[in-house]
Amino acid sequence: MEVQDRSRSPSRRTSRVEQVVGRWLRRSRDLGSRSHSLSRERVGVDGKSECSGSDQRNYPFRFIVQIQRDLDLNSHGLTLSYTTPILVQEVTP
Repeated sequence: MEVQDRSRSPSRRTSRVEQVVGRWLRRSRDLGSRSHSLSRERVGVDGKSECSGSDQRNYPFRFIVQIQRDLDLNSHGLTLSYTTPILVQEVTP
C-alpha cells in the first residue's frame, strides 16, 4: 500500500484521505444517531411517538472565563443567572 500511495499525485492522495475521513465521519454519525434514537423520540398528545427533526445532543463540558473587575464601577459589569443555562441577566453601562 505504501508503494501505491507514493505513486499517486498529491491531489489523489488528498482525495483518498478525504474519502476515508468522510467514511469515518458517516459511520460515527450513524452509530451516534442509533444510540441517541430513543432520546429524539417523544410521545405526542395522542400517545403516538414522534421523532423530532432536530438532532440536538447535550455534551458535558467545563470552561473557565475570567472577566476583569472594572475599578471605576467596582464590579465586573454584568450579572449572571444562578441557574443553568447560565445567562447574562444584566449589563452595567
